Amino acid sequence: MAIDFLVTIPLMIFMISEVTGQPFGLGVIKDIFKSQARMSFWPLAGLTLVSLLWAIGCFILLKPVTEFLGQNVFGWISDWFSPGLFPHKQNASIIKLSWFIMIPFSIIMPLMEELYFRGFLLPKEPYEDYRAPLINTVLFCAYHIWSPQVFVTRVIATFPMNYLVWKHKNIFLSIIPHVLLNLIGDVFLIYPRVFG
Repeated sequence: MAIDFLVTIPLMIFMISEVTGQPFGLGVIKDIFKSQARMSFWPLAGLTLVSLLWAIGCFILLKPVTEFLGQNVFGWISDWFSPGLFPHKQNASIIKLSWFIMIPFSIIMPLMEELYFRGFLLPKEPYEDYRAPLINTVLFCAYHIWSPQVFVTRVIATFPMNYLVWKHKNIFLSIIPHVLLNLIGDVFLIYPRVFG
């Protein structure tokens, strides 16, 4: 978590600043928000709900694929490399401490990932068809190097929301489901371990 706040987020902001020629800082984020197309509440809410339910369904239904890849292809990767996938194997006191950090982290990191991948990189993709969000989805999923066993599931789960962002030019179509997906996942994975 600390590496994300100390390295990943500043690096994302730096890269956006370098490409746009703006000074390093949160101003680059404001510009991304300002560039989004407006959407009425109900279409935004409906598409967000559909994206969220699709992603949850994919993670549930494709769990056997993820487990197969984890055991048979990526079994050589130590559990400590992606502790969020194996909360049952972590020290209870570390999990309890991380619970208090998790909620803000589950909001801030997905927000920054969406700003970088969908708000900054997606509009720069060279294609003007479905390939733009598809390439962006693959890049986003590859960025999650700590959980390669989830790559296939993550691509299938997130492509529709990325396609909707590309089509409607509105990043909130991925920010909201991404944040909710992380919060829901964290609560179901970690909460029983901490308070169960």
